[in-house]
Amino acid sequence: MGMKTFRDWMRRWYSRVSRVASPRAGGLYRRLVEQSLTGAFVLRQDRFLYVNPRFAELYGGTIGEMLRVRPQDLVFPEDREKITELIRSRLRGEAQSAPMILSGRRLDGRRIMVEAYGVRTVAGGQPAIMGTLVDITAWHDAEAALREAKDYAENLIHTASVMIVGLDITGRIEVFNETAQRITGYTLTEVQGANWFERLVPRDRFPEVWTIFSRLPNGRLPPAFQNPILTKSGEERLITWNNNAVYRQGAIVGSISFGIDLTENLRTQEALRRSEAKYRTLVEQSVDAIFLISPEGRLEEANPAGCLIPGFAREELIGRHVSELVAPEEVGRVPATMAALLAGEKVCSEWICTRKDKGTFVAELRARLLPDGGIQAVLSDITERKQVERERAQMAARLVHAQEDVQRRIAREIHDTVTQNLVALQMQLEALRKTTASHPSPAALDQTITLASQSTEQLRTLSYLLHPPLLEDLGLTGALHDFALGFAERSGVRVECDFAHDLPPLASEVQLALYRVAQESLHNIHRHAHSPTAAIRLWAEENEIWLEIADAGCGIPPARLRALEQFSSGLGVGIPGMRERVRLLGGRLQIHSSLRGTTVQSIVPFTPPSAPDTRPAPPA
Repeated sequence: MGMKTFRDWMRRWYSRVSRVASPRAGGLYRRLVEQSLTGAFVLRQDRFLYVNPRFAELYGGTIGEMLRVRPQDLVFPEDREKITELIRSRLRGEAQSAPMILSGRRLDGRRIMVEAYGVRTVAGGQPAIMGTLVDITAWHDAEAALREAKDYAENLIHTASVMIVGLDITGRIEVFNETAQRITGYTLTEVQGANWFERLVPRDRFPEVWTIFSRLPNGRLPPAFQNPILTKSGEERLITWNNNAVYRQGAIVGSISFGIDLTENLRTQEALRRSEAKYRTLVEQSVDAIFLISPEGRLEEANPAGCLIPGFAREELIGRHVSELVAPEEVGRVPATMAALLAGEKVCSEWICTRKDKGTFVAELRARLLPDGGIQAVLSDITERKQVERERAQMAARLVHAQEDVQRRIAREIHDTVTQNLVALQMQLEALRKTTASHPSPAALDQTITLASQSTEQLRTLSYLLHPPLLEDLGLTGALHDFALGFAERSGVRVECDFAHDLPPLASEVQLALYRVAQESLHNIHRHAHSPTAAIRLWAEENEIWLEIADAGCGIPPARLRALEQFSSGLGVGIPGMRERVRLLGGRLQIHSSLRGTTVQSIVPFTPPSAPDTRPAPPA
């Protein structure tokens, strides 16, 4: 029975019951009311005069309990004022007799939904309301669930990241979600009711796509296919569709399709394919050996140069352990290098590697861990570069020795000839002054003698600076101390010396290099730092000798210091010359500078290598 039919029946029932609603009434209609599955009640003012068993059951009480409660007690607090006014208006005959849906409150506090219908009547000579209640909780919950499901579905359609297009049986557009609008450039208003195939399918594909869609009425629409669409701007985009038929009363009335735009994916795949081709060409044509290595250290892949440099065929190389490609003396370094790589560290180091013909070559290794757990290694043959570096180092060493030899000869010539001549000249002038004491102009002769004396002292100083003879007589500490005294006297800079007493014997080239570093550093302090003090320290630490010269001057500007560090060529040219001298001895030069002063540290091994060391450094 429909809800409207039920209401009409209830109106007839009310009219009949109202004629017999008195203590004398009985019989058929009372039994009908008592046994009804619909709650029935008679209400006067704020009290129930009568409720049937079904009414009491709906509210979870007995008939006696229902007759003791007010109607306001059967609704929630927020509805009590509303229900009170509704009862009063109905009793006054002002409210129409119309069904209402109310939220009821059972005696146990639970909520139920009821549809109430009441009419005005007279009971005991006073206005009353006679009505019925129908429990519509299940229907109301089902309707709410249906609305929620519908809202969810509509929201899903509009916010889905895929195109959702609904067509009727003729191909006209009924559903067109936001993603479809974004991809095509059309709004729903522009395309709703339009034929999909005429508006959005390229003309050259129209017959094929329409033929596929025409199978829909027979239930043979393919569940999936691809076809291009034409956007509002005229661009073609490739869409893959998942199709479903829409049924109504058992008949197919249209289709709903979910489309994924493949255009960008295809473009990305094509760009990736081109990129991979370029990378493959780059790898295959690289002059450096490129390897893919397993976490266990075995070669899995190699480019042509990776086979050519060690001289193996590819099938001979793949599967070998990396320790088989290095010289015997280098095998011990392999485990630590592999552990560092597997821990995520990048490695850049030099190795002595072996060839298939048992020959060796020096290689620079650059390796890193890949996201898949493997290792990528790039190996460059630097044998020729190391040979050039060795020859350059030897040439630089020869230049240093030649420079010192030239300075030694110049100093000797100055001391043995020019200085001696000036001393003789001074002696002759002294004798001449004695014989011409009565000459009217002795001042000119005195000036000449003074000038000769000054020139003699300047030449002696120049001779000392060109080649310090005390270095051979007193050693490094004595020569440094003597130079510091002379420097302080000439410049006015106070110099403090702190030399360790347990210094080991040093080779002559080490002493000379450290002396030149100290000499150049003090000159720089005088010329640039404007420091009133300087300090020279000399000590031994492990297998190295440390020389430190510090000042309290203005420091070196950072940009200037970086420029000096990058300029590494040339001998005797300030800081680069100092660094080159130390490097030729297998050492290093460190400079720390701030607004509080500059510190120059020269660190060299006790005994310099007889030839530049070409052994690879340990792994980074």
